[in-house]
Amino acid sequence: MEATLLNFVDQYGLAALFVGLLLSGIGLPVPEDIYMIIGGMITQRKVEAAGGAWVQPVLVAISLLYVGVMVGDTVIYYLGSRFGERILTWKVFARFMSPERTEKVRQYYAKYGAATVFIARHTGPIRFVTFLMAGVSRMPFGKFFFWDSLAAILSVPLWFAIGYFLWDRRHELEQRLGLVITVLALAALVGLLWWGRKRRGKAPGAKDAPPAG
Repeated sequence: MEATLLNFVDQYGLAALFVGLLLSGIGLPVPEDIYMIIGGMITQRKVEAAGGAWVQPVLVAISLLYVGVMVGDTVIYYLGSRFGERILTWKVFARFMSPERTEKVRQYYAKYGAATVFIARHTGPIRFVTFLMAGVSRMPFGKFFFWDSLAAILSVPLWFAIGYFLWDRRHELEQRLGLVITVLALAALVGLLWWGRKRRGKAPGAKDAPPAG
């Protein structure tokens, strides 16, 4: 998926990422984070081609991605605010608005209030539902925008930086990550075997060994 998007962006520029973020915001099944990572990648290429002048292209790219994220989120909020509870029954949103997921978001709002918007920006599976429910519940737009923009100020530069600084080293990082996962898996297996033996030794039916002699 990343390769296809990268080729598309190489052809149409950062504007393609802006449009992609808008479409993802209203339901396109492509994670927003991918667009921001690719934005970092293509900006790095531009900086290298320009001989290292990075300030302007980086600021322009991050600003464009940030605006794309915020506009997409605002569209979701507006739909919920405009159509209210009935939008939860629309078939077009069925795959996002399962009763279980909707109820979970309601519980988050009951527990955390408007800060749920901040949490959801960093939680892909419930992001769309949370922003839609903010509109459905008639949360004041200023409050929604504040928490969403605060979260985006953190997440957009972070994902952009991953693409900008780490993409060229992705294969090395994947290899190191694979080694770390292997070591952790082996350690977990050893721990599980040890725990199993210890548990069997404490089983109610376990007999004590006869005394020597």
